[in-house]
Amino acid sequence: DRRVERRVESREDEKEEKTKRNDAAEEDAVEDQPGAAMDAYDDDEDLVEAAPSKPADESAKQKYFKSINGGYFAAPQTTRDDDIGRMMRHDRAKHQSLASLHNRPGAIPGLIDHLQANGAQVGQMRLMTYTNSAYWPMAKLFIESAQRIPGLADALTVMVSDRATLKQCVATGVMCFLDTDMIDVLGEHMNKDGSIQAGQEDMSGDLGKALRVVWTWRKVHVVYTLVNAGYGCLFLDASTLLLRDPRLLIKQKLDAGALLVTLSDFGGALEQKAINTGLIGARPNEYVGKLLEDWMALEPEATDTEQASLTWNIAPNARADGVIITALSQEVAPSYLTFDVSQHLDLDEDGSGEHRGYIVHAAYCGSISGKSAFLSRVSQLAENPNQILPATEEENAGCDVFDRRKFFTCGLAPWDGVCE
Repeated sequence: DRRVERRVESREDEKEEKTKRNDAAEEDAVEDQPGAAMDAYDDDEDLVEAAPSKPADESAKQKYFKSINGGYFAAPQTTRDDDIGRMMRHDRAKHQSLASLHNRPGAIPGLIDHLQANGAQVGQMRLMTYTNSAYWPMAKLFIESAQRIPGLADALTVMVSDRATLKQCVATGVMCFLDTDMIDVLGEHMNKDGSIQAGQEDMSGDLGKALRVVWTWRKVHVVYTLVNAGYGCLFLDASTLLLRDPRLLIKQKLDAGALLVTLSDFGGALEQKAINTGLIGARPNEYVGKLLEDWMALEPEATDTEQASLTWNIAPNARADGVIITALSQEVAPSYLTFDVSQHLDLDEDGSGEHRGYIVHAAYCGSISGKSAFLSRVSQLAENPNQILPATEEENAGCDVFDRRKFFTCGLAPWDGVCE
């Protein structure tokens, strides 16, 4: 009987030990699931804290720093508690490396020398844009649209960041500037996509988001460089199509007292507050340089675009001091959301024989393919507004079809909810 009791006790001990091993294995399995433990940067102290371990669904795989547009740099992920120290060091170094991917302070080296060597007269308003090889299809459409407008292409300078794109640019006959300083800043990434889509896709990761930041802030340095040297500057994103010469329109706004001219992100009551920096117009005076310097001073810590910093920081403070920052209306500068063939491509009532719209920009198209497809369609319609030219699959896939339909259905902005 005693032997039987020992066997029973032994089996119970084995079962208990087996249960412990199974429990431990299950815990390890949970910890080993991708994204099971998520670290988040503390907004105030920039420290990494381990969140409770639990399986993460697909929509929660990335957490981002809080910022005006949702943030750009992804918080690091860990998989096991004993890896936290190593992962923290790795991800902190990665974060610091990407955060340092910013433009150098101040003016762009060599740009003014290039303008003067090519006959650009001080006091002239220069039309400026920027492209790399990824954006070249749009830049080519931009250049072609400028060349259709008498005298405008002569005032255009296209800035590029690689020699292959420079060669293509020069072949169009416009003034082209190789930005070697930007090549130094970007290094091997000089031709990578800096679009919104690239800034959001996992395949691009934090690098795509950091590149979007450095590319978007470059335009502020362009404007600063020109106005400091005595030039007027009208910077336009390459994802823009010109319908008529916008320089006189910008001059009228500046003559009326504006220190800076931009696009509006949408019309309606918030038109002057919802700024879009796809266009920046300025000319030399004693105040604009300081505004641009204050704006650029935000870049070293920026995890968002220059547009966000202007909209939520610089513009409200400047306007409180009496500075006028004017955003062009959707009537003269529509985006993808608001472009209307019957309105913007119709002849202006001023008797000029030109379109009512001055430019069309591809805001609310998040990918290069979507932007290119939309602007290509607009270019063809500008030549013949009476033709029926439906949107392509590339345009529909890369642009905000939902909010465009909403605008034309009930006039609501993207942030105004849905039509009733």
